Amino acid sequence: MSGTPPRASSGLPATFWWLFAGQGVTAIATFVFPFLALFLGSRGLSPGAIGLVAGLYGAGSIPAGPWVGSLADRFGRRTTLLVALVIAALLTALLPLLTTTAALVFDVLALGLAVHAYFPVMNAVVADVLPEDRYVDAYGLLYWERNVGLALSFAVGGGLAVHGYARLFLADAATTFLFACLVFSRVPETRPPLKARRGEPVRGFREVLGDRDLLALLGLLVAFLLVLFQFMVALPIAMSFLGLGPRDYGRAMAVNGLMIALLQPAAARFTRGRDEGKVLALAALCAGAGTGCYTLCQTAFEFAAATALWTLGEILTLPTISALVSRLAPPDLRGRYQGLLGLCFGLGLTLAPALGGVVLGRLGPRWLWTGSAALGASLAFLQLWAGRARARRIRG
Repeated sequence: MSGTPPRASSGLPATFWWLFAGQGVTAIATFVFPFLALFLGSRGLSPGAIGLVAGLYGAGSIPAGPWVGSLADRFGRRTTLLVALVIAALLTALLPLLTTTAALVFDVLALGLAVHAYFPVMNAVVADVLPEDRYVDAYGLLYWERNVGLALSFAVGGGLAVHGYARLFLADAATTFLFACLVFSRVPETRPPLKARRGEPVRGFREVLGDRDLLALLGLLVAFLLVLFQFMVALPIAMSFLGLGPRDYGRAMAVNGLMIALLQPAAARFTRGRDEGKVLALAALCAGAGTGCYTLCQTAFEFAAATALWTLGEILTLPTISALVSRLAPPDLRGRYQGLLGLCFGLGLTLAPALGGVVLGRLGPRWLWTGSAALGASLAFLQLWAGRARARRIRG
């Protein structure tokens, strides 16, 4: 028998592949996220108002995870996923029909909540139907597909946008509804049966928040995202200080998408069977080194090379984190555990641009990039420390 490890895609159950197909359909038409700012501008909003309204889309991810995770544990994965997808489709279709700022604000906030709601539920389904040793493979494939789909959305959406945003957003809504149809027809309920003992309530967030290993893991993740998500606001501004424009920034970020598409399958093979604490420590070093290297960059090529370095940290971290949260979660609390993971990404999306902008404006890019490098190095040591206790629990 060969000692060669199986391919990441081999042996995964049909339920996973139906989720993978549904996400793939909607991923290639993810148009609201990349084109929301331009759409709001076409409605006559000022740049400041555009920033505030668009920020609500990301803010919706903060309450979405815990709330929907709780629903998935209590009422079932399938029902919760269906409701989230249908609501997201309806709100997306409604968006181009709205004319008042108040209506746009409400729709964007609700849409942000609905769109970010189905990722924790999908993660819980994966944990329900797969053995623990396949978690990284499955989450890696879903992460790879989302990023490839988003890259295609930028390319396809740019062509459709010239014909108006209504057509663009209706296509997004249609593919999201098609995903809901696939869930309705092909994805069974996977939630383990609730087994509350007589006289004892069904467990909830009190037990989740008492898990010190989980809280340590998620706290380190938020700190990691403060480094990783500096590409959103600080990077293009810092590049503009050097006379580099949007095209140069776009090329640097294209390296991120290309590397994820090419390297994620290989990363799953690299991380399989390895100590997760060491993997996350290596990822933190890559993220810190990549952002730290921005201090030395002067040309578009140099910024692209530094982006490639921190992208390695992203590739190593995100599937590994999802798998670790699933391993730590008791079966009856998987939705809540994944919901807290979603909340952490929402915090990262909210805090990283704000903090990066403040540091950049008051202290300049050198302090921001060197500070990010120092934080990445510190996180590497903390990941090794936290990983020891977590490994004893998982393997014991």
